[in-house]
Amino acid sequence: MASYLRLSRRFRALLLGVFAVDCVVEVTGITVQAWRHVPSHLNNTTPLNAVIAFSLAFGGGVLIVVLGTVLIRGGHRAQAYDDAGFLKWFHAVTLHGMPLLAWWLARA
Repeated sequence: MASYLRLSRRFRALLLGVFAVDCVVEVTGITVQAWRHVPSHLNNTTPLNAVIAFSLAFGGGVLIVVLGTVLIRGGHRAQAYDDAGFLKWFHAVTLHGMPLLAWWLARA
C-alpha cells in the first residue's frame, strides 16, 4: 500500500519499519499466549500475562497510528477518518463510559 502513496523514502522506511516490528511483536505475543493455553488479550491474571496483554494493546494502537499516518501523509485524510472511525464508539464506551458503568455497578 505504501508504494502507492507519495511519501519520502526515509519516511516510508520509518513507517514500514515500525509496522514490521509491531507486527512481529503482536504475532509473537499472541503465539506465546496460545502456546501457554491462556488468553492473549485482556488477561492480567499474572504479571507476565499483564505485560503481554498491555503490549498487545499498545501494539494495536501503534498499528492504527501508523496506518492512519500513511493515509493522511499521502493526502487521503478522509479515508483515514473513514477507516479509523469505528474506533470512536469503542473509545467513547470504554474510556468515557467507565465512570457511568462504575456508578451503575456500585448501585446494583
